[in-house]
Amino acid sequence: MKYDGYKVEWQFFRTGNLIRFIAALLSIVPMIADAAEIDCETLKSTTQPFEISWTFGKYESVLQIYREKSGDAVRWRQVTTPGFVNVSKIEFFDGVGSEFTRTYRGGQPLKGKSTFSGLPKGFNHRSDLTYAIDASNKFPDGQTVKSTTTVHFHFVSETRKAIGGCVFAIIKSEETLTVDGKANGPTTVYFLPDLQTPSLLADDDTEFHISTSFTPLRLLN
Repeated sequence: MKYDGYKVEWQFFRTGNLIRFIAALLSIVPMIADAAEIDCETLKSTTQPFEISWTFGKYESVLQIYREKSGDAVRWRQVTTPGFVNVSKIEFFDGVGSEFTRTYRGGQPLKGKSTFSGLPKGFNHRSDLTYAIDASNKFPDGQTVKSTTTVHFHFVSETRKAIGGCVFAIIKSEETLTVDGKANGPTTVYFLPDLQTPSLLADDDTEFHISTSFTPLRLLN
């Protein structure tokens, strides 16, 4: 159906049939909704940007990912809890490292860089792996803190999950982090390899929402 607004409007108002005119406009709404539906195969096979959101415990998370064919990506993440919100921009360089800026409402930004050792490019999270992250974080007071984290990644299982009318592979895993010799974890995390997501803090019952039409996140200050 091709909608010629001026022609339709003139025809209906000329006959005085306002009800038919409104009905004609309303008939277009389902077509617009259909056009906005997610193309699952395009989302999986291209670098189309997308937003995924979910709630886990007291945390409400929004993740927006702008992917590149190289495996690199720019990831925006917003985490909201009662009385607290932060927004981060993470530039991810596949197999190499990352740079980030994290902002807090009413606070000063935190900036950092990290370098990966032992993390292969294009790692699909379907096997166990141990790798290291050397990080340098600059705090608002000008202090720079360096740390080394060893990540022990353990593959648990892979299933498929329906999200937003699409079905994606979802990987369940456990991560144990050893920071400067002190172990933390293990923590259960999830990955969507079809979408090249980072680790998602969730559980088996978490409901994810996905969209390719969204308002881009921005740093808070």
